[in-house]
Amino acid sequence: MDTSLTAPPAPAGSRIAGPGRRRGFGTLLAVDLWERFSFFGMAAILVLYLTASKARGGMAMAPQSATAVFAAYMSLSFMAGLPGGWLADRVLGARRAVLLGGSLIACGHLVLAAPWAGSLYPGLLLVVAGTGLVKPAMAAMVAELGGEGPGRREAAFSLFYVCIQVSALVAPVVTGLLAERIAWHLGFAAAAVGMLAGLLQFTLGMRAFGEVGVRPPRPVGRAGLTAVLRKVCAVLGVLGAVAAPLAVFGALPVNGVLAVLGLTTVGLPFAYLRALRRRTETPRAAPGTGRGNTAEDGSGHRAEDTDGRTRAGDTVPRAGVRPGTKPGADSDTGTGVHPRTGTGLGTGTRTGECPEEYAGPGADVYAGAVTGSHSGAGTRVYPGADADGYAGAGGQGARARLGAFTAMMAASAAFWMIFAQGGSALSLFADRHTDRALLGFEVPASWFQSLHPLFVLLVAPFLARLRVGSWQRVGTPMKFAGALAAAGTSFVLMAVAARLAEEGPVGPYWLVLVYLLYSCGEIALAPAGLALAAAVAPPGSTSRFLAVNGLFGAVGVVVGGQLYRLTAVLPLSVYFLLVGVFVLGVGTAVALGARSLTRRLAAG
Repeated sequence: MDTSLTAPPAPAGSRIAGPGRRRGFGTLLAVDLWERFSFFGMAAILVLYLTASKARGGMAMAPQSATAVFAAYMSLSFMAGLPGGWLADRVLGARRAVLLGGSLIACGHLVLAAPWAGSLYPGLLLVVAGTGLVKPAMAAMVAELGGEGPGRREAAFSLFYVCIQVSALVAPVVTGLLAERIAWHLGFAAAAVGMLAGLLQFTLGMRAFGEVGVRPPRPVGRAGLTAVLRKVCAVLGVLGAVAAPLAVFGALPVNGVLAVLGLTTVGLPFAYLRALRRRTETPRAAPGTGRGNTAEDGSGHRAEDTDGRTRAGDTVPRAGVRPGTKPGADSDTGTGVHPRTGTGLGTGTRTGECPEEYAGPGADVYAGAVTGSHSGAGTRVYPGADADGYAGAGGQGARARLGAFTAMMAASAAFWMIFAQGGSALSLFADRHTDRALLGFEVPASWFQSLHPLFVLLVAPFLARLRVGSWQRVGTPMKFAGALAAAGTSFVLMAVAARLAEEGPVGPYWLVLVYLLYSCGEIALAPAGLALAAAVAPPGSTSRFLAVNGLFGAVGVVVGGQLYRLTAVLPLSVYFLLVGVFVLGVGTAVALGARSLTRRLAAG
């Protein structure tokens, strides 16, 4: 979660006694608990419902297709936070985003609860859209109401994390019992009731929020909103024009749609990182020459015209020596220390966020604050720049950090690839290959989904104590390697269990051990991944880099769902073994490269 948000001062009388949190925090806590109850409750029964026979009220879908649908739903839930967060920040405000998103989630669960075959995909899309609105908006409100100072905010988010685990522990027990023992649609209805309860509590408790979340913090202008709506409508129009005729004639291939979605998911984080690199690096001309006008002020803000248009808002602290060529009109006005010295041919550097090298006749020495304007047309020569326009030691350091960060995120996707199959592949194994009899009662297969949050609640305090001591000295790459080793080992064990299951159902202790292993892996990797994203992010880009962490999680989810299709041609034991060995190999590679990765992540 993004704990970089800064809470504004609380209004008079808005604080509650004790930890310094503001009124309304308890309401948010309860709402999040209900929202997560609906999410985990539905996730626990979805694959089982899709694969259940028609006689049992299910969809009779092939296991390979069912896991792909589940993976698509989970990955879309990850990715929906990007447009949902933008709407909350720029258009709706957090409060309206929670209300609208919660209503969409409840409607989605009610649609799924309807006993007709066409309810599946509309219901899932409604839940995805609502989740994308609720989660970032809730995080923003927690940051404001959780208390002042980073320590209090981190404690607030930790409390929310515990609530998530409590919801994940209870929800499968409730919805699984209703769905597997009475009717599948009753399980979805229970999830809807949970979300409606959260919405009711949020509405009744809104007075305690004061002005928090009433308005968007950075509202977009009408012209900007219109432009965005036009683009969205154009994209949706094209997709609708292609999909509608195919759907009418029954020729819309679900597997093809899922494959396209999977490819989009895999490519999205890399495209997003590329866009972030362009935003966080100062734009500059490619190797050669560029003509343009420059404006500067005392804050270091600069607008540079390299193609006849003005670019504003790029911050470049000015210090050092900048030789260069500037024929033509040249004026400087304002206050501050602005000595200009020297003429002649020379080279020099400009330090700041994005150092550059300049060469040419004429030297300007800039020191201190400058307020005013500096305009002129001329030619600049940038020797030594690479194909991407990076030059100087600082640019190389930023590239090294970004490259190491990308490698680490790609490795984390391998972990989430296994982790996400807990609700699909492992649920199917519990349903079909596990002896679930306990004292004459057959344990519902969905109840095994409660093992993961149970282990997190039990193990997390122990690892938290380690973090205070020796665990803090373990580098992030080694934490990733340990998590990958745990996940890979869990699937190797599953390969053994699947091989034994060919002779008959196996004991539940296999799944218990597997859930324990990758629960420990999540506790090690998830916080380290968030901390890494926050540490690597340039100033002002923390939220976007945290979003990248989530996008790579979506990559792992969708890849895992597609890989399960291999079980149509491979024995289940071979599938588990291949995936487990692959993830162990990724963990080994991260461990072997830990020293290099650590050095590149610290490059400046």
